[in-house]
Amino acid sequence: MTAFKMYKAELRLTKLLKAPGGRLLSEQIAAAEQRLEQVRDSCVAALDERIEALSAAAGRPDGARETYAIASEIYGLAGAFNLEDMTKAAGSLCDLLAACGADEAPRADAPAPPLLPQAIQVHVEAMRTLRRPELSADPQARAALLQGLARVVARVSGPAR
Repeated sequence: MTAFKMYKAELRLTKLLKAPGGRLLSEQIAAAEQRLEQVRDSCVAALDERIEALSAAAGRPDGARETYAIASEIYGLAGAFNLEDMTKAAGSLCDLLAACGADEAPRADAPAPPLLPQAIQVHVEAMRTLRRPELSADPQARAALLQGLARVVARVSGPAR
């Protein structure tokens, strides 16, 4: 019978993690935030591009799933840069589309609610409005806009499922 030998591989990452020194977690977080700020302008500009793509996808009869995907991108991008109101507006649109089944495979027996195209367009216009500087200084106007979106979602998607 042959002898059995077991070897334990030494990983470089394990050695690095056990080694003394390095940067503190707070330093790492500060460095990551600084790197995010360096790309903030280009990413926020991309947000405007995604809103226009959202408008184009929403205008197509078969664009509900693409609209959902773009709204999800806007939600993630806005969240990464702490644009809370934009995150809420994009999340509201995602909720609306999910309630209507746009996040799933299309079903032939489930037609889209008749007000869905208008509700999507209301969300697109709300996102455009949230990007305007004159609104960003008025918290009451932003809150009213988000409450209006919530009413639109409630009306179109019907009773809670």
